[in-house]
Amino acid sequence: MKSLYVTLLSFGLAATLPGHGFAQTMAQKVACKDDAKKFCQGVQPGNGRMLVSLAPHKEQLSEACHLVIERNGH
Repeated sequence: MKSLYVTLLSFGLAATLPGHGFAQTMAQKVACKDDAKKFCQGVQPGNGRMLVSLAPHKEQLSEACHLVIERNGH
């Protein structure tokens, strides 16, 4: 649970800081790393392809990754 809290906190802070798009992307990667391995094998990262790949599996994702998908409109 602590790691979920840290991930969500990192994502929240990164999302609120202007000019920190890289940090937000890193938080998204951390939040969805295991889910991407499970659901997005063979998907080339970049240009939102991982988020699009994960979206159909939203109900099966970890809490942190589910939040990332929700916040990105998928």
